[in-house]
Formats: sequence, C-alpha cells, structure tokens
Amino acid sequence: MANSESKYSVPAVDKALSVLELLSESPDGATQTEIARMLGRSITSLYRVIQVLEEKGYIYSTGPKSTYHLSLKMFEVANRHYPVQTLVEAAHVEIKSVCKATLQSCHIALLNGEEIIIIHQQDPPLGTHYSVATGSRYPALETSSGAVMIAYSDQEVQQTFYDSLPSDKERKALKERLDNIIQLGHERMESQVVAGILNLSVPLFDYRNRVVGVATLPFLSQKYAQETSPEEALEMLKNACETISCNLGYQHS
Repeated sequence: MANSESKYSVPAVDKALSVLELLSESPDGATQTEIARMLGRSITSLYRVIQVLEEKGYIYSTGPKSTYHLSLKMFEVANRHYPVQTLVEAAHVEIKSVCKATLQSCHIALLNGEEIIIIHQQDPPLGTHYSVATGSRYPALETSSGAVMIAYSDQEVQQTFYDSLPSDKERKALKERLDNIIQLGHERMESQVVAGILNLSVPLFDYRNRVVGVATLPFLSQKYAQETSPEEALEMLKNACETISCNLGYQHS
C-alpha cells in the first residue's frame, strides 16, 4: 500500500514543481487556464495541485481572473529565492552607508499577498536603535513599506487591497494615501505599529521599471547622539534607493 501511494504521488509532485517553476518565470503571474496551456496539461489535471499550493502559501491569486503568482514562502523556507538575493546584494552597501550616516536602522520589505515580509535588516553602529527581524511579516496596509509597494504596483494588485476594505470611506482614504505617495515619491508617516517611530519609506525599482521592494528607515529620535534630522535622513535614503535602483538596471523616464 505504501509503495502504491509513493508511485501515485510522483505525478502530483512533478506537476507542483512545474507550476512553481513556471510562475517563477512569470512576473505578471498566470491564470489557471494559462498555466495549463503553457505546461501542455489539462485544467482538470492541475486544479487540485494549484489549490494545494495556494492553501500551503506557495502561490497566491489576485484580481477577478484569479491570476496566480509565486509567493515568498520559498524564501522563508530556504532563503534562496534569486530575485531576493539580487535585491539584497544590490542594496547592502548603500543601506549600510545610510545607517552609518544617520545612526538609524533600515530594512527592505517585499509585498507577499496582503502582507509584507522583511528580507533584509541593517542595524546602525549604535547600541540603542529600533529594528525588525528578517522574515517578519506585517499586514501591508498597516505599514509604510506596504503602502509604498501597493502605490507603485499594478492596478490589479491595488484593486485587491481596495476590495479588502469594508467601506467607501476607507477605500477613499487608501486612494488618497497612494496618490500622495506617488506624488512625493516616498512616504513619511508615524508608525501604526510602534509608537515613537517615524517611518521613512522609499521604493526600489528594477530593469523593467517595476517596484521590487521598499527601503524603510524607522526614524527613532536619539537623545544622547549627534542626530540627523528626519529630512536629512530621508534625503540620504532617497539618494541611496536611486543608486540601488540604477544598480538593478532601472532607467528613470
């Protein structure tokens, strides 16, 4: 019986891996119909596999057409998701320089479904500071990192967040917030998660001119240190993010 189950499970594993590999090469995602077509399989043969992958958190769907995307669970499991490594490597030197100059910490976050996940944390050369752990998750709408990612994401992603809000008033407030981020090119806002923290968040772009992450400097006023002002820190962060984006191939239009 055990041998029979093992033989039966191999095709399912093969299909699951094929779906994951396909989505890893599809930045815009793919619907169930598109996945079946590109893999040369029937929708029926893939339905349960896709359902299980979504239930386990390896993929997620957005929009009215249920477009599937690869989540960052692979990063959590193995920390070897290539785009994440590329972003961290491109950002490390610049982010470290900002932290040293401002005596503040800084982290990089990505959007993962309706949450953000912290993929990199850089501490400053100072004993007292605020930081978040790599791998931490937060509801995207409760963070500046999430809001900036959403603001620069495509309409389908944005609509997912609008649809998650229960009232027109909240949807209007979100639109105003996102529009303001686009206008300014960043967000400066008191943290909704930790009292006393002023979040300074700036987007990061790649060679496709798409947002690939957000660098956030959670500004904490220092009583016994030579303090950089929030305005100065924001300017340093914006310059660093521009350099990082250029290193990733971004061409400002």
